[in-house]
Amino acid sequence: MQKLLLFLLCFSFSIGINAQKAISLGKFKITKFRISTGEDNDMINNMNYTYFVNQIGQNQDFPFRNEEFPSANFHSGVCENPNFSIGLTLTHPKLKNFEWRNTFNIMKNRNDAVNYYDPRANNGEYISFYGSHNEFGLESALLYQLKVLPFLNLYGGVGTNIGLTTNNSICYSAYFNMDENEIDTRSDSDMFGCYDTGTMVNQRLFYELGVGVELFKRVELGFNVRNGIGYRAGNGHTVGTRLQSANLSLSYILR
Repeated sequence: MQKLLLFLLCFSFSIGINAQKAISLGKFKITKFRISTGEDNDMINNMNYTYFVNQIGQNQDFPFRNEEFPSANFHSGVCENPNFSIGLTLTHPKLKNFEWRNTFNIMKNRNDAVNYYDPRANNGEYISFYGSHNEFGLESALLYQLKVLPFLNLYGGVGTNIGLTTNNSICYSAYFNMDENEIDTRSDSDMFGCYDTGTMVNQRLFYELGVGVELFKRVELGFNVRNGIGYRAGNGHTVGTRLQSANLSLSYILR
């Protein structure tokens, strides 16, 4: 957190030295530079073990390809996506009180996981599937700005983003009790393995709400939430997603 705050302060200081007035870009003007960080919950619809199995190529030796895990044994699922973005805000004289935000998004070490647990088995049997990858993408949103007080702004609008994932992998860990007469070469019946998977495309449509507090007429601290729907496509499979997101932002205002 200390490194992040230091970075924010350095960013504001450097922008303040080099840019004081809005920058013309055709009929548009760049009025803000913005950085943000937060957490996305980009949950896969009806996520279960088949989503992970389908990402692993048929040419890879995967021990659970033809297994079925009862839905009654489903224990938990998670899609955690820490994010960081940098971008700029444009305005147009014919779109008064509207901001057009464009950002470059980075999601490092995004995780998806499901866990199955059978409490009826001796000592409990479980299996967990989890995927990790990095996503790099672009986002664009059109927001209406409502100035409530000279220093307080409310925002609302819609947007979309699209990104590619890299360094994709699917892993599993499991524990199964073995019968006394069953010969097992696995250590203590524990199993673990990881598999590389291909690139995927991610896209979402969302609505966004936010609040911004201006300081010294040059810096705006913001809090934004987004909700929407989307999809992931790749490896011959497409799944729907539901987005819930919250982030904190720092903008430098060009007058």
